[in-house]
Amino acid sequence: MNPHQPLEQTQHDWLSVFRLRRLLTMLLCTAAVTGLAGCSTYQSAKNLLFPPGEKLNWSELGFLVEPLVNENSPVAVDLVLVRDALLVPRLDKLSAQQWFFQKASLQQAAPDDLVIRSWELTPGDSLRVLQKDLPTERALRVFLFTGYRSPGDHRLTLDPLAPRVLIDFGPSQAVRQGVPR
Repeated sequence: MNPHQPLEQTQHDWLSVFRLRRLLTMLLCTAAVTGLAGCSTYQSAKNLLFPPGEKLNWSELGFLVEPLVNENSPVAVDLVLVRDALLVPRLDKLSAQQWFFQKASLQQAAPDDLVIRSWELTPGDSLRVLQKDLPTERALRVFLFTGYRSPGDHRLTLDPLAPRVLIDFGPSQAVRQGVPR
């Protein structure tokens, strides 16, 4: 620093250097992000900042089970939140019987990509699951698999943004009751 240089000139020089460094930093960051646009690192960073999927908006999940359900036998029920886009079409093709058979291996293969809550409902039963007891993770798709003895898919796709969800378990299949948004 020149002792004979005016103070205003010295401050102006430092301000210019600071602005130049800030501009270079922004340019480098922009170049890095642009360069990583096709890279999995970019996708991971994006998912960290803006996670995909929706959180359950349900105030409650209700199950109403008729007395003669499933040939008067208990029904296994799995609520499945899918967090990986590659798993959605795979689970979308599974029947409940296939789901329950493959469940353990799917959980082992993708432990962070499936969030599962399970219940066993008996004929004539009813159950109300409150929001505080529901999963809090985001999901790309929400399935309900029901273990009926009768043939069929016994798989429902549920809307995560519905205000509440009510499932009516009839004698041979489960039906989602219409609950408006």
